[in-house]
Amino acid sequence: MSHTERRVPGPWPGARWLTGWSLSHLRRTEARKPPHESGLGYRPEVDGLRAIAVLSVVLYHAGWSQLGGGYVGVDVFFVISGFLITSLIRKEAEAGAFSLVGFYERRARRILPALFAVVTATAAAGVIILMPAELEDLGASMVGAATFASNILFWRQTDYFSPAIDLKPLVHTWSLAVEEQFYILFPLMLVAIVRWGGKRYAAPVLLLAALSFGASVALLRLEPTADYYLLPTRAWELLMGSVVALGFMPALRSRFAAEAVSLLGLAAIVGSALLLKPDSPFPGWNALWPCLGAAAFIHANSGTATMGGRLMSLRPVVAIGLISYSLYLIHWPVLIFLRYVLLRPPTLLELAVAFIAMLALAALSWRFVEQPFRNRARVSRRTIFASSGAGLVLCAVIGLGLYKSDGLPQRFPDVDPTEAVIEDPNPAGQRCFLEKGFDEWGGEKCFIARGAGPVVLYWGDSHAHHYRQAIEEASPPIDANILLYSSAGCLPVLGADADGLPDCRPNNDHALEIIKQYKVSTVILGGWWNPTLEDNGLTVADVAATIARLRAMGLKVRIIGDNPDYTFANPQFLGHRLRARRNAAAAVYLPSRTDERVNAALARLVDEGDFFDPMAGLCRAGKCLVYDEGEVMMVDASHFSLYGAKRVVNRMRSFLEGRPTPPAGRGGSAVAGL
Repeated sequence: MSHTERRVPGPWPGARWLTGWSLSHLRRTEARKPPHESGLGYRPEVDGLRAIAVLSVVLYHAGWSQLGGGYVGVDVFFVISGFLITSLIRKEAEAGAFSLVGFYERRARRILPALFAVVTATAAAGVIILMPAELEDLGASMVGAATFASNILFWRQTDYFSPAIDLKPLVHTWSLAVEEQFYILFPLMLVAIVRWGGKRYAAPVLLLAALSFGASVALLRLEPTADYYLLPTRAWELLMGSVVALGFMPALRSRFAAEAVSLLGLAAIVGSALLLKPDSPFPGWNALWPCLGAAAFIHANSGTATMGGRLMSLRPVVAIGLISYSLYLIHWPVLIFLRYVLLRPPTLLELAVAFIAMLALAALSWRFVEQPFRNRARVSRRTIFASSGAGLVLCAVIGLGLYKSDGLPQRFPDVDPTEAVIEDPNPAGQRCFLEKGFDEWGGEKCFIARGAGPVVLYWGDSHAHHYRQAIEEASPPIDANILLYSSAGCLPVLGADADGLPDCRPNNDHALEIIKQYKVSTVILGGWWNPTLEDNGLTVADVAATIARLRAMGLKVRIIGDNPDYTFANPQFLGHRLRARRNAAAAVYLPSRTDERVNAALARLVDEGDFFDPMAGLCRAGKCLVYDEGEVMMVDASHFSLYGAKRVVNRMRSFLEGRPTPPAGRGGSAVAGL
């Protein structure tokens, strides 16, 4: 996220104590400054646009369901950043006054003080709250933030069984990394164009933007995580702001045109935030609309104050825009640690209190951290570079220490570091869980039960696979010949693709070959049906089509439905907190996000007795058993721990053996809801 490098006014009449400057004083001050000091004339509507961007991100992360695409606020920030930085560099370069040292001085003054403050506070809270594995991960995030490589770190960390990304307190620093990487390369290119090409910006800038956008669209299905996090597929968003700054947008020759473009720009941003969903393919084409909207709004208000521009210039709106950088940095750690404290989603009242606290902390950070370091009279160039270098090194050293110390496990001597951790899904080279193509599948080694009767193929994704060890270790052994064939993120639906998993369709097609090779008589389908069906553009009808095809081959088809999808994904912390209660063995139920209507729809696809509902014995009134007898049920939000899987398999035994399933009982005796 980038912001202007200028002094700015107090955000509202009653808050001049934050700055000591009024809007009129700021304008007089800016007018007296030479170009190399003032950079750009102050545009309050751009700060207002920042307010829209940061509020959409904060409300989205807070769980406001109506704002399913609130994440587009980051893309709006990219456009604003590209516009402001390009305007400044162009103006100084064409005047022969541009200096890389001066440019990075401004960046250091603007970005680093607040970043250091938030990272330090987050680390301090993490040492108190986070479990060793999470604190170790936070240490790695601190190193990423200090080296402006957070986006690369989170890209590398995000795999099928990686820790929940929504519990990483510094994951939002990926956007800062993208911008800082852009700032390393783009100024050099722009200055080179001015020096050797005059003012011929259009061809190189537009070509780079087109190549970056094309790469984003192409990678969206092949490598969606890389597409999301990395500079080459995000650069076009910053370059769209550059396009506005360099004057490539068509001139608006009438007041009506400016008003229309301004309002359409705002509508594109707000519409994207309202209409996109958390699982919408992104960035790619879906990122184009909010970026075009931001560019259009900035362009429309460059020569005249439109109605939309005046709306965005209202003092309360500008006030939030002024503190938006600190608010962006602060909001995510606050929300994360609130979840740790509550062990459940916060209520509306709790979120409102948290939001007020975020605003207060952001205002304090803006006034007492951001502003002093931007004052050259108080903090010299030498001081800002020395303090920035020291801060970056200190942040990296502390982070490396937390990482190398395994997250200071001595803080919690009662916690078993191996508890509730996702184990290798393919122990001892068993290769029954495919993370790539089916050539890796282990064949005979993937019989997880040996008993009487013909071969049963158990086919699915990781939500089928998480029962593997419990089935293998069942006592007495499961009396069935069960052959496991599972593939990461890939529902057992023939002809279906999965975003970012090009091996999904061929892996599913290969199941038909396995059926023939092993003379399979029964197929059990298992998976994370909800939300994976919807995420990949599938419906229950697609499952029905697969069942029909299998039945046409003379096979009996059975289904294992969805298990709980908990709202808290840190089982070690959960277990630690719950064991500290007076009645440490009492059962605890937490809310589940699983839509049980999907299980009901799947059950109607097969004969009576051929559907097993894992939730039936665990859930009541929207809450599901998450802890009992001193043990946690899961290893993350939606995968069972070995303890949880064994509890379910004990009830699933008759289903796996082809016998009638007994009625579901209720897990746990004492019940505690959180």
